[in-house]
Amino acid sequence: MAPTKSGGISKPGGIPRLAWNASRNRKLIRLYLLTNITPGEIQWVLSSDGFKPSERSIQAQISTFLPNCKKDWRQYRPSSLAQAKTRLANLKDRERIKSRNTYVNGQNSRLN
Repeated sequence: MAPTKSGGISKPGGIPRLAWNASRNRKLIRLYLLTNITPGEIQWVLSSDGFKPSERSIQAQISTFLPNCKKDWRQYRPSSLAQAKTRLANLKDRERIKSRNTYVNGQNSRLN
């Protein structure tokens, strides 16, 4: 603990930061971009052992990764179920193509 100007000892305030890692950030952004679920539902999905993000923490992470999210959030969220399904299908196709191009005959090489 650090001493204060008056000579007393200051106590650390607040709660410690949440352990947002790359995996949790990817999951958060995918949930936000591919679904219409609320931040409260996202909070429930992301909760795991010892990790319980608040809605405010979720919104802060989203605004870190998505510019202008507070004003133009509609451009990021799917407007309908059909659009959400299309986005998910495009993501799956992209991952399928990526994995097919990465491994050919059990070797790690790219197709050109």
